[in-house]
Amino acid sequence: MVRLGGRGGRAGAVIKTYDGWGVWWRWTLACSMGLVIGLPLGIGLAWIALYWLEVQVLLVGAVVGFCVGSALGVAQGIVIRRVLPVAAGRWAVMTVAGAIGGSIGGALVIAGSERLLGVTGWVLAPVSGALLGAIIGLAQRLALPRYFPRGWWVLASSVSWCLGVSIFTGGFAFMWDPWMATAASPGGYSPMLIVGLVANPVVAIVFIGATSGAVMAWLVVRRIPPTSCLSCGYDLRGTAGNICPECGEQSPAAPAPSYSRTS
Repeated sequence: MVRLGGRGGRAGAVIKTYDGWGVWWRWTLACSMGLVIGLPLGIGLAWIALYWLEVQVLLVGAVVGFCVGSALGVAQGIVIRRVLPVAAGRWAVMTVAGAIGGSIGGALVIAGSERLLGVTGWVLAPVSGALLGAIIGLAQRLALPRYFPRGWWVLASSVSWCLGVSIFTGGFAFMWDPWMATAASPGGYSPMLIVGLVANPVVAIVFIGATSGAVMAWLVVRRIPPTSCLSCGYDLRGTAGNICPECGEQSPAAPAPSYSRTS
């Protein structure tokens, strides 16, 4: 456990080191909780804005992005501030900005595909998800330290959102016809279909967190040398003491221990 000072890192911040499993399950849990809170809230407000207030689609996308980005950014910030020199507030702000931009971009993709190409918006929903994830990753990139492999994170964010949205839309499309058929039947809705419709978004949400969390754990544990300063990434091998000569922050004395949880 290392406490950073105020010049290169966050004043008084405590950096804890976890193994890959520790980073992964914390990230997965944080993403899942953030999306479980943010998505229903955003979709509910968007439905009110679109059908009751009759606002523009772009504003609806901004509302969804703000709700999702706020919940997701706060939840992720709690985790990432413990393993990297990243300010939780800055991470949350960048996530909100990326989610708003990505949601607006995704709304334009879906609306444009329906009006210009005559393609159902659900077909291009994975493209919309990939765009959303990429823009969120690009915004979060600005909050990550320079030595962190930030390009990998942008790619991971885009792919995880693309696959998560594909799972959701694919599952929903698969169950839609049976759902409508049972709705018109004398017996009413099938209990298994109800379970499936509830479980489908949960699986998609957990998948987004698990896949992005796996990449985050790999980047933190494998791609950042354990002898690097946790504040600026300077290689501490051959230096004396536990003060980084590059940024002046307190770091583990070189050679630093491997990334296993110490507290």
